[in-house]
Amino acid sequence: MEPTSRVPLGKTSLSVTRLGLGSAPLGGLFDGVPDETAYAVVQHAYDVGLRFYDTAPLYGYGNAERRLGHVQRSCEELRFGRNRISA
Repeated sequence: MEPTSRVPLGKTSLSVTRLGLGSAPLGGLFDGVPDETAYAVVQHAYDVGLRFYDTAPLYGYGNAERRLGHVQRSCEELRFGRNRISA
């Protein structure tokens, strides 16, 4: 099974890669991460073929989403496959 092969996202017409990038570390949930390091991680994940990114507002109070969005602006196809809301 190829990690970058595409699979349907639920019952939608979207497809994502089997392997995704969890963004908790990018938001600084465990330790501080400089912006440039976070951007490089997201860009590398995109360059190797990942098209599924897991985010949540808890990850740095939106910092992970902001960093993913920064890289998204320069990528042809970057999908946020999952965003969780915590109460």
